[in-house]
Amino acid sequence: SYYTFVDGLSNGYFSHHAMTSYDALPIVVKYSFVTLSCACHARGGRQDCCVGDKAEIDVEGCDATGERMAEEVDEAQIAYLMDVCRTTEESVGDMVLPPLE
Repeated sequence: SYYTFVDGLSNGYFSHHAMTSYDALPIVVKYSFVTLSCACHARGGRQDCCVGDKAEIDVEGCDATGERMAEEVDEAQIAYLMDVCRTTEESVGDMVLPPLE
C-alpha cells in the first residue's frame, strides 16, 4: 500500500508519530498519491480510474531487473515509476527519521 511505501521511505517517521494509516498522513503526502494515481488518465485508464477505492499506482515492473526489465517494462512505465519515487520523496520531504545505529 502507499502508506507502507511512504512509511518505509521515511524510516518509520509516520508510524513513529502515530500516523498509522493513509487517512492519517499529512495532506501533502495524500495529494501525491492522488496525483500519481490519476496518471491513469494519461495512461489510457477509465475516467474514474483514480476515484475512491479504484485509485492505485501502477507499479508493474518495479521488481524487474536486467533482461526481464528490458523485455517486459517499456520506457513509459520506467519513467512513471521514476516519477512515483521522485514525487513521493518530495512530498515526504524532511519527515524522515535518522537511520538506526
